Amino acid sequence: MNRCRYVKGLCIYSVRAHCVYGRLLDVPVFVAASAADAEGVAADLLQFLQSICDRSVCSGVRFWTLGAETWSRRLADEDILRTDHGIFLPTVPSVAQIANCLSTSMQGAPAIIHRLSR
Repeated sequence: MNRCRYVKGLCIYSVRAHCVYGRLLDVPVFVAASAADAEGVAADLLQFLQSICDRSVCSGVRFWTLGAETWSRRLADEDILRTDHGIFLPTVPSVAQIANCLSTSMQGAPAIIHRLSR
């Protein structure tokens, strides 16, 4: 929410136990909605998620691939346990590094993210 009390972004998350990633912050919905400052809103949301991740002692954050079925799948055990959807980002020290990892992934280099998660 900004100074004028307008919602500029939305994320839905939960802390989950995962067989591969361990304790993780699972984010099936992440939306930055601003015509003027989408990057700033996204950075604020990432900072918020990182603080939750740190407080919850999670190994990282998994952002789901957003699709028509995401809302209904977000509570299904078989979808929660999958490792082949979305992107997993290990806990890193700064929001800038998370944003950098996300932009790298979107440019077609998911192997870099995979290496970071080891």
